[in-house]
Amino acid sequence: MGVEVGHCVRGPMTIVCPVGGGGLLSGIALWASEHPDVRVVGVEAAASRALSSAVRVGHVVEVPISPTLADGIAGGLEVDSVTVQIARRHVYDLIAVSEGELRHAIRELTFEQGLVVEGAGAAAAAAVLSGRVVDHRAAARVVAVLSGRNIAAQTLLDVLREPGD
Repeated sequence: MGVEVGHCVRGPMTIVCPVGGGGLLSGIALWASEHPDVRVVGVEAAASRALSSAVRVGHVVEVPISPTLADGIAGGLEVDSVTVQIARRHVYDLIAVSEGELRHAIRELTFEQGLVVEGAGAAAAAAVLSGRVVDHRAAARVVAVLSGRNIAAQTLLDVLREPGD
């Protein structure tokens, strides 16, 4: 994914990526490690902070996992996961988004961009829309990875019917 973004966007940038186990994030971060003007930010659901918890202590730990609209990035890590050390070395920041922020992002992406994105796929956009991911470097861009549209029709309808923010 990093290579593809690099072909489309030049110059300083922050790539914002949804993260569960860290595979996609690690791939992007390894690519970015060869591009000093690229930062990578991982976004977890607040209900599932497995990778950031592991990064904080340096190894996989048990964490509580709550139900989340971003079920595609929920869950724990394998004990010997290489993603923890890759994230520790190459990821600029790991942040979490709330269920409300995920719902807001799904609505914004649907109504304003015409995109259908599942909760996990909307996590990066939720972080950007909430204002928690910015890049103040001159001419820098923020790129949100939207990864997945596998949202149940009823779930999408429920989210879209909620009052606006």
